[in-house]
Parts: sequence; structure tokens; C-alpha cells
Amino acid sequence: MNGRTLSRRRLLAATGTSVVVGLAGCLKPNNSDGGTDGGGGDGYAPDSVTDGETNSSMNASTEETTASDEPAEPTAAVVNGYQTKLESGVEVPLAPIDDVYAWYQNKAVRVVDARGAKQYGKSHIAGAVHSPAEDGKSNNDPAEQWPKDAWIVTYCACPHHLSSMRAANLINQGYDHVMALDEGYLEWQDRNYPLEGNDVDQQANVRTIIGETATKFAGENAWAFHRDSGQKEVTDIGEDGSYQLDLPFYDVTDDSLIEIETPAYTVEKPLGELTTGTLTTSGTLRVNSQ
Repeated sequence: MNGRTLSRRRLLAATGTSVVVGLAGCLKPNNSDGGTDGGGGDGYAPDSVTDGETNSSMNASTEETTASDEPAEPTAAVVNGYQTKLESGVEVPLAPIDDVYAWYQNKAVRVVDARGAKQYGKSHIAGAVHSPAEDGKSNNDPAEQWPKDAWIVTYCACPHHLSSMRAANLINQGYDHVMALDEGYLEWQDRNYPLEGNDVDQQANVRTIIGETATKFAGENAWAFHRDSGQKEVTDIGEDGSYQLDLPFYDVTDDSLIEIETPAYTVEKPLGELTTGTLTTSGTLRVNSQ
């Protein structure tokens, strides 16, 4: 993971405050609704990317990447050398963004957005299909129409919680070559790589929620849901029972109700309250001292 991503996440951990993430280097929407349903796509980079029909900032990024020594296509030997994340009993390879972008430009990988529908509709990697974590769409999931030997990269924002869940599910369904984007979607944005959607200029406001639960739930998941919009995020519970949820949600305010779900409790409170306190092992809110 590169320094910019680490710096942003350390800032979130240290302050618990919001960070505004900018979008740049964007393509126009691929259809009238920005591709919000995510259906029917092959997951490859669009021709406008591979043919070089991009703006100047993306051309600069393209030249830098293609001049490097990154592999033009994924191979088992390359992927076997990656770090992995254990998810649902599966070791999911974490593919570095430099490799993924080189493959993306060569249409050597298909790309899956594992976030919620609203987040996908606002802005997503150009050409990516929507196939949300954990187990895709209930009907006509686009990724599940692909050949089992397809090379697939999943991604999410924070940076590989939802994406590793979706990748593990696909692997368990018999897909042979599935990876998660290591640095996540926010790093793709930061590098001005190709995006599309129905409002690519809108910024996601990243808010942080801190919580605790019993240590016996270490390694399990804590979820955050904005039910009104279908946005969600997930994180691992640490060995001490603590967790941190970084929420890159669109169109939420301090008054927006956010539901937090852990194996021990489920609570729903306004976002403003959740970001100024710590959820305890009983699911009550302890207000942090100023």
C-alpha cells in the first residue's frame, strides 16, 4: 500500500473526523443513468480507455504506467507472490494497483465493484460491473455470467473488506482467478485513473465510527448500513474486540441514521452521534472526552 493511502487512513484513525475525497480524471457516464444497475457488462476497460481517448491527466498516468515493468497480463506465478487476506476460509490475493492498472489497460482483467448500488452509481472504475458483497445480486449478477477461468479483480473503498468478501464468494463458487485490489478505490481516484458514473464530480465524505465488542468475536465482522440509500461498509473486529468503520458514503449528514451491526449488538443512531463517541461492548454509546 502506498504512502498516500496509509497517510489518509492514519489520519482517520487518529482523529475520527471526516476527510473529503476528491474525484478527478473522470470519463463521461457510459449511459444515460451512469450504469447504476451494473448489469450486462463484461467488466473490461472501455475502448475509450484502451484506445487512449482520455483527458490529459489520465494520459500522464497512462504513460507512467505503461513505461514501467508491471506485467501486461496476470499469471499464476505473479499472483501467487501477492499478500493475501483470509476471508470465509479463503486466502484472497491482494493485487497491487500498479499491476491491476497495467492489466486493466490491456483488457486482461474484468473488474467488479463490491460496494453498494448508490456508491457504484455515483462513481466507479470505468467498465466495472456492480456485483456487491457478500454474494452478489440476488438476480442476474453480471460477474456470475463470466467464464470460471476469467481473471477478475474486485474492489471497494476501505480498501479490501467488501472486495475480499466478494472475491472469496466467487472463489467458493469455482472461479479460478479472483483477486482484490489492494489499495482500494480511493487510491484509484487519487491517481486520476478512469472513472464513470452519474455524478463523478461529487465527493464522498469519509466518516469514522469506533466501537468495541467482546473479545470472543475477534476476527468476525462489524457492519455499517445507511438503509435509506443502501450504502454499507464492513470491517474486521480486532483481537481486543475493537473495530473502526471508515464510511465513504455519499449524501449523508450528521442527522442520517446509520445502523451498526456486530455479532453482539445492533444499534441505529444519527451519524453525528456515532462519530463523537465509542460504541461499547453492550452497544451503548460512550461519549469521548473532548
